[in-house]
Order: sequence, then structure tokens, then C-alpha cells
Amino acid sequence: MRKGGGKAKGRSYENDMTKVFAEWSGLKWKRVPMSGGFQKSVVSGDIFCVQEYEEKRDVRIPFSFELKNRTAWDLVQFFKDADKFQVKEWWAQSCNDANINNKYPALIFTKNYYPDFIMLQLTILNKLQKLVKQSWKKFPYISCTMDKDEEVIVLPLPDFLSWIDFPTFLKLT
Repeated sequence: MRKGGGKAKGRSYENDMTKVFAEWSGLKWKRVPMSGGFQKSVVSGDIFCVQEYEEKRDVRIPFSFELKNRTAWDLVQFFKDADKFQVKEWWAQSCNDANINNKYPALIFTKNYYPDFIMLQLTILNKLQKLVKQSWKKFPYISCTMDKDEEVIVLPLPDFLSWIDFPTFLKLT
């Protein structure tokens, strides 16, 4: 990859995800300005809902979305080399960013020729399940333990978005 290509790849992925979330929610989403530098005082994560932050409407998104499109990971790392696993670092970043605005962490990640995945805390996924009244376990998933015995679940993002509609999603707040 050419020098600086990773930033362009990340921006492109963030732009793609704003379109995915706009289609799912019916609202407008944007990338966080300045590669997340803006977030420390205003917004957390990599994308945000325009109606929540810019238009100040009565919309409160319960999650801070950290996005990663990197080639240096593989699904087998969920089962071996856990100490060197980049997704653990990404999850820690997602948790730290989410804490800024009292939101739940959500990590969305992919790599070339892979589908998009979402990682959420098991406890939060189970809270959503009570609102949906259907099990998320009908989809393929990976369950793993992060630092501090925190259990997280990885689901294909399209499955997650098909499982919960946006109005129900907002009830988590």
C-alpha cells in the first residue's frame, strides 16, 4: 500500500458506513472531523448521527462506533495469539471513546474481501434482545473474553442491522 493509503482506506470505510447507517436509520450520518481529533470534546467514535450533534434534535444514539478496515488481522486470532490480537486494542479504544460521552462501545471492523462485523458487550446485546424479543443467537457469532473478563460478541453487521430496527435500537438509551 502506498504511504498514507491507510488513511484514505479508513476514510473510505467510514464514508461507506455512514451510508449503511443512513439507510438503516433514515437519518444522516457523517464521519467525525479531523480523524477523531474533534471527538475529545464533542463526539466519540468515528461516525455520528447529524441529528444528534449538529441539529440537536431529540435523538440519542446509545453507541459510540469505532471503525477499522485493516488487513493485519484474521478470524483465527480469536482463538490463538490473543495477546497480540489487534482487535483487542481496537476494542480498548472503542471503550475509551465511548466513555467520553457515556455511550456503549461498538467496534465495526473488516478487511479486504471480508464482511463487516460488529463487536458488542454481551450484557448490552442481551439488553437489546429484551427490547427486540428475539434472540441474536440465530445468527453466526463469536463469543470471546476481553480484558477484565468482559465478554463480547462478534456478529456480522448486516445480521445485526436486520435483527434490530432503528426505533427499537434507540430505546436502549
